[in-house]
Amino acid sequence: MPANKNRIVELAGQDAVLISRHARVRMFERNIRTDEIIAVIMAGTIIEDYHDDEPCPSVMIPGFIGDQAYQ
Repeated sequence: MPANKNRIVELAGQDAVLISRHARVRMFERNIRTDEIIAVIMAGTIIEDYHDDEPCPSVMIPGFIGDQAYQ
């Protein structure tokens, strides 16, 4: 089942987003805050959909924080 961007935005607005340990490590290495991730989710476009990921589906949404691009 493809990802539903509207539902993802709704869940992000409710702080109902899981950030994997791997992602948290990368966020720490790059000095990225959770609120910045939520802002990218709200404004970004899904470019990859990993609906078979475990323990739950995931997506890739590239975005900018300041003038730095991330994905």
